[in-house]
Amino acid sequence: MDPFGHADDLLNIRTAFHTGAYSTVIGSDLSSLTGSSRKLGELYIYRARLATGQDPASIAKEITTSDSASKAVKALAEYTAGATDKALKTIDALAASAADAADPTVQVVGATVLVRAERYEDALALLGNHENNLEAVALLTQLYLHLNRTDLAKREVEQAKKWADDSIIIQLADSWVNMRLGGNGYSQSFYLYEELSQTPSTRTALTLTALGVAHIHLSQLEEARAAFDAALEIDEKYEDALAGLAVCRALEGKGAEGVKGLKVGREWEEMGRVFDEAAGKLPVNLVA
Repeated sequence: MDPFGHADDLLNIRTAFHTGAYSTVIGSDLSSLTGSSRKLGELYIYRARLATGQDPASIAKEITTSDSASKAVKALAEYTAGATDKALKTIDALAASAADAADPTVQVVGATVLVRAERYEDALALLGNHENNLEAVALLTQLYLHLNRTDLAKREVEQAKKWADDSIIIQLADSWVNMRLGGNGYSQSFYLYEELSQTPSTRTALTLTALGVAHIHLSQLEEARAAFDAALEIDEKYEDALAGLAVCRALEGKGAEGVKGLKVGREWEEMGRVFDEAAGKLPVNLVA
């Protein structure tokens, strides 16, 4: 059972968070929630606000409770705000405590901070404490793919399928592995992204960009461009969608000039870097 699963009330919030519907998370009504469910809901809102680029220093100041999960999210905000040493000191202390390291939020958010600091072994060690934690599986999958250990990423997902009850988070993790494996994996990932992008509650810049990436791998450039355009209609600054458009133009032999002309364009080299990262792990945005 997922450690977050005691809060079935949070299912919609979790789904929204992991499909990039951050405004939905931020606008969530928590009045019907109590106890740990309400606390987790509040932390998801902080995480969603960080994901949308709200001032991390202000968010860090708002988090005044001293439980381990709150400390981890506050550390993420502080790290994002540039107080990296302070944030890492907090995460290291949490990871060193068996009780704190057993907390699902500490595992995921703490590992996110460690990954950003490129302390991959420490992140793996912290995530290794999880017991059927969906988000930990997702982050482990991302991390293994980043480290070019597709075999371990696939194993992690296959093990999770035995207990995850068709969770959308595990479906997403499975899709990242399939995108890396290629072949029929492209089609399998495409069907998931297509379904998500056609469902109003999960039609986000993130899922549409993932759909576009799948289209590119299936050599469907016109459809890919349409998906990226749709993503930019939702968020004109969405970097992965801009990167996708740049790649489409390159594959069409048109060069990157059109992308540079966008309202929020980046240089071609940077676009290529962003897209390379996106192609390996979309549609995730586990900024925690």
